[in-house]
Amino acid sequence: MTGRPGAIEITAGELYPIAHEVVSKIVEVISTTLTELPAEVASDIYDRGLILTGGGAQFNGLDNYLRDQTKLPVRIADEPRYAVVRGLEQMFDEPMWLRRVMRYGSQPLLHLERDLSSFET
Repeated sequence: MTGRPGAIEITAGELYPIAHEVVSKIVEVISTTLTELPAEVASDIYDRGLILTGGGAQFNGLDNYLRDQTKLPVRIADEPRYAVVRGLEQMFDEPMWLRRVMRYGSQPLLHLERDLSSFET
């Protein structure tokens, strides 16, 4: 109200409806995406499940909620906050993957899916 930064307290009860709305949209996008993927890619996801990465993966119970809603196996990556950085590091260590990403632009994962499947932790 003063235009200056300040601190306020927010309870979990106040945050829950907002977080639930966001997570519900994530479930919706997962479901929509699975119907639009080529059958072999979708099949791989149904078999292997989802791996949560990033800081949001650390929300307590998110993996269980997504598992219940999507009926897919869900796990949290080791050190989820750093998973993307580690993946980029691995990609840069493999020149062939980097060339494919540069060649295919915005859809590299569809072309790299088979190659990356052998690189699990």
